[in-house]
Amino acid sequence: MRSHRKPPARAACLTCREAKIRCDGRQPCTRCSTRKLTCSYRPSRRGGVRRSRYSSELAAAQTSFLQQASPFIQASEHVRPGPTFPSNDQVSWTYDLESAINLLVPFRGIQNLDVQPNTIDLEISSHPLADNVEQGDFPLIRGYASDEEILEAYYIYIHQFLPLLPPPRSSQCHDTSFPIEPQTHPDGSPKTEFLPHWPSSSLTLAISAILALIPLSPGNHVCSGPSLSLRRSYAHLFAEAALNAADKELEEITRALSRPSGISGKIGNVDEHSRLFPILALCLLSIYEYCQRGSISRMRSRANQAVAAAMDLSLHSLGNASTEEERRTWWSAMIALYLSSIDQRTSPIISFSDPRITTHFPSFQGSSELWSMLLEAEQAFISVTHTFNDQINSSGIGALSSDTPEKILRLDTHLSDLAKKSSYIPKSVPGGPDSAASQNMRTISRLFIHCARIRLHRARAFMDIPIFLERYCDLTAIDDQNETNLPFLSLRTQDIA
Repeated sequence: MRSHRKPPARAACLTCREAKIRCDGRQPCTRCSTRKLTCSYRPSRRGGVRRSRYSSELAAAQTSFLQQASPFIQASEHVRPGPTFPSNDQVSWTYDLESAINLLVPFRGIQNLDVQPNTIDLEISSHPLADNVEQGDFPLIRGYASDEEILEAYYIYIHQFLPLLPPPRSSQCHDTSFPIEPQTHPDGSPKTEFLPHWPSSSLTLAISAILALIPLSPGNHVCSGPSLSLRRSYAHLFAEAALNAADKELEEITRALSRPSGISGKIGNVDEHSRLFPILALCLLSIYEYCQRGSISRMRSRANQAVAAAMDLSLHSLGNASTEEERRTWWSAMIALYLSSIDQRTSPIISFSDPRITTHFPSFQGSSELWSMLLEAEQAFISVTHTFNDQINSSGIGALSSDTPEKILRLDTHLSDLAKKSSYIPKSVPGGPDSAASQNMRTISRLFIHCARIRLHRARAFMDIPIFLERYCDLTAIDDQNETNLPFLSLRTQDIA
């Protein structure tokens, strides 16, 4: 009778595999233990998530770049010591290196979820912290019982970065959110029937879209793919509802303005206070579209719509009669407009120095300098960008117009004056929601000023060595076949010193 032989092990050690000898799969295996050989196993690379052609090409380009940059990396090790990492760090060096390499691609960190809806989920699922989700951790979202609670949460989480509204009457704001276990339809779309409260205005809907992205409590489970995907789906649900509500409210306001009575006290069913809500909602949605959805075009569209709606209500020409709420509404729309112009490297549809604008700047504890400083910093950044673009488009690569050194000198002087001015603005007294907002606005203004100055002198300060895998602004890409220098490289040091 034929004897049943023991089948070979599914996994063979590297030593037995190299010798093409059957391995019993133990640790260590019998052959290596008998001959005192090193017994090690290599995990199989079969299976896993299928990689797209773009990912393969990107990985090949990243490998090629690291090979070219290895001499510079080795040289830099002699200049300063490299970073040290604790042994119990949850995030490995490989993941940190991959994150750094991703910066070589412009806007790599800003994923367009409308173009590639599954890309970001695949990347999140491979995050080291995503494997630490416990079995009892279920994805939860924030729930609020009224519009008043949503506005209080705005002052806690959003106001310090986007001071759209005047400070609250009470200095004490409390977050009264409670966890909700969401439900979805069979097709995966989120349900709204189980929510305890549905926001009643476009502004509270837009605020809810931002709040939905904030996890309830810190923990490893908030980095998991299901938790992030769930929060994003509900944020997108609120954002779409906010846009629809803003369109309806603006349509009602426009219809009321066309009547002979005009605007006095009330516009249809919208009172004087809530008529500003759709404009503020569009400002929030503009930031949401860029930071969360990764859509620069929709960001600019929302900002343009907010400014146009504000001008229809004559918020730009109120003069001394404007209230603090009206001032913040108008100038918040202008800040969003300028920010979208910076990202698209285009001119805004209206300048903040337009003579038609008579509405005064808002104030932080009696001082309005920070609002004007932020807009001046954004305008300076746009001017620097136009200096680059105009020179390249008009004179061509390698040419230099006679007035370019004068433009650079004038911009550099203006940026230096703005930097000094930003440091002289008195700091606000700590306390209240506007205190943190004023400090953040000061920091953002200084960031724009110094970024504009770096951009202005980048061509003279650094050689035009490609550092990005794709074309980014005026920087040469690694894949460009014809390497060319910028026209500003021919400037002499004494021309801009």
